[in-house]
Amino acid sequence: METSDYVRYLKSRGKKAHVIQGLIAEVEQFEVELLREANRSLAEADEEDVRSYAARFDEARVREPMRALALYFEAAGRSPLARLASELREEGLARERKVFRLSGFRGLDSTATAQLTACGIVTVNDMLEAGRTPAARQALAQSTGLSPDFILECVKLSDLSRLDGIKGIRARLYYDAGIRTPSRLRRLGTGRSARHARRLRGTHRFRRHCATAHRNPQYDCESDATATGDSVRLTAPH
Repeated sequence: METSDYVRYLKSRGKKAHVIQGLIAEVEQFEVELLREANRSLAEADEEDVRSYAARFDEARVREPMRALALYFEAAGRSPLARLASELREEGLARERKVFRLSGFRGLDSTATAQLTACGIVTVNDMLEAGRTPAARQALAQSTGLSPDFILECVKLSDLSRLDGIKGIRARLYYDAGIRTPSRLRRLGTGRSARHARRLRGTHRFRRHCATAHRNPQYDCESDATATGDSVRLTAPH
């Protein structure tokens, strides 16, 4: 199917010009990967090709390529592939809905989180990706008008929330107590406890959270490093 045919189909579905451009770009990327990996054209693509391509993306990123492919194969009259791409997109959406949302953190200004949502930063994974480096956080602060301190707070809360059992309320409690990174939680669990954490030490949940942090040493958004230059390490997100 020619690109012009795809464009006509998308226009018939009421898609705006900028949306059409994005969908075409996604299909073209699939075509490039298909040619490089399997030496095949779009016309020769099969279900395994679509599944393999979808597997390259996380739950947040898989939506757009699968949406584009679903519409493309629908326009091309290849209903089985269109249905498969739609199903894979829905699976990605379902997985993403399980990821904790920034709006669930206690104490974050709802107007500010709405500004992040408008930029496509909805979940903790989105926040960690967008705030991966100091430069990225500074750029995000400038583009949203939010303070760098607020952006950093969101990154630290998001980092804590990736540990089992720590979500909206408990992440806030730890953050406000000065326990703002998983590595800090690990240190408290080994005996180098700060005064403000001693009340928590005897609780079952605190011991469990320390144990989780020890089992996952790759979770690390160290306070000083995050503030001064090092990147957030994202090697094992939930």
